[in-house]
Amino acid sequence: MLDPALGPKACAAARADGPEAAVRVLYSGFDGPTLVRGPRGHGIAAIRAVDPVARVWPSGDAARLRLCARQPAALDGTGLRAFASIDPVDDGEPAGEWQLALAWLRLGLSTRLAAAVVTYLDGRTVGGQPQSQLQLIKGALADIAIAHLDVHTALGAPALTADELGDMHEQLTDADRAALLLLGAAGFVADGPGVLAHVSELLADAYVRSTR
Repeated sequence: MLDPALGPKACAAARADGPEAAVRVLYSGFDGPTLVRGPRGHGIAAIRAVDPVARVWPSGDAARLRLCARQPAALDGTGLRAFASIDPVDDGEPAGEWQLALAWLRLGLSTRLAAAVVTYLDGRTVGGQPQSQLQLIKGALADIAIAHLDVHTALGAPALTADELGDMHEQLTDADRAALLLLGAAGFVADGPGVLAHVSELLADAYVRSTR
C-alpha cells in the first residue's frame, strides 16, 4: 500500500520541478526497484534500459518484462520512458491508491501548465494589452482554475470510487486541453509547455480507465 502522503508530495514536485521529479516521488513509495503497469500492461517510469527491476506491480514477472524491445521508449524532454509487459494482464487495474496519487501528480502538472500559459500570454499583446487580460482569455483561465480547485477539493474526500477517480482524471485532461488552446501553436513544440499536457495524458492512458 502506498503512503497517502505521496500524492500531495508528487503534486508539489510536479508544480516545482516537472514530470520526472513527480514520477520519482510516486515510485519512491516502493521497497526496491519496481515498475507499475496499467490494465493493458503498459506503464511509465523514470528508468533506463540497464536499470534493474525487482518486481512489477500490481503483479507480474520482472524477468519477463519487455522494456519496449529492450530500449524503453523515451518521452522527449521529460526524463521518463514508457514500457510494456509481455505477461498476460489479468490482474485488473493498479490499486486505487496509485490512481489517487497519480491524480495528485497530474493536478500538479496541470497547474504548472496553467502558470506557463499565463506567463506566455503576459508576453504577448493585442493593442498594447497583454493577452492574459483579454476578457475571453480571462474567462478561459478562470475555468481552468476552477477545474483545478474542484479536483483538489475532491482529492481530499474519503473513500473515492474508481468512477470518481476516473472523472477527476477526465477533468484534468479537459483542463489541459483548454490550456493548450490558449497557447496556440506554441503548445505543440517539442520543448514547450505543451509537453506537460502530453505526458499527463499519457500517464492517464496507461493507468486509468476512461469513464466516457
